[in-house]
Amino acid sequence: EGGEGDLRAAKAAGQRRQQRRLNHLVKVLLCANFFLCDGLKTLAAQQLAAHFVSPQTCVALLSLSLAAHCDRLYDEALLECTRHLLDLPPEDCAVLKDLVRESAAQVQARQDVDTIELVDDLRYLISQLHHNPGGDGGGRDAAAGGQWEQQARLAEKKHDFVETLLQELNLQA
Repeated sequence: EGGEGDLRAAKAAGQRRQQRRLNHLVKVLLCANFFLCDGLKTLAAQQLAAHFVSPQTCVALLSLSLAAHCDRLYDEALLECTRHLLDLPPEDCAVLKDLVRESAAQVQARQDVDTIELVDDLRYLISQLHHNPGGDGGGRDAAAGGQWEQQARLAEKKHDFVETLLQELNLQA
């Protein structure tokens, strides 16, 4: 039992180190953004994108990327959000909704038909993640066809999620 306790303690210590590293990188990114240190900001964003984007952090890092204007971090965080869109906890859904609202507000004198960049990016990534690489499926076996149908249903559910979010915000895009 002593070895198992030691293993748990080591794992907990490793998780605390990772959390401190994440917190430090976020602070470095925000300071670098504030003081216009583009090289340092890029390095911090690269480290965050490479080591800390996960289903648990993707919405928070997406928000950070928008606040600090970090394209690479934005791309990685949004891709992870898109992968796990249907599994986001309610608090992350609320943050995502706020980000969509802010994205819509950035279009000055927004008309009903104007696009919302964040929504367009989400829709594009949904389509890319769940596309049909074999075209119409002609000549494919039944298993491949079933997999394509499953991907199509998943894409539809994710598109419906985005549409519901827009309806809740009383937005069109």
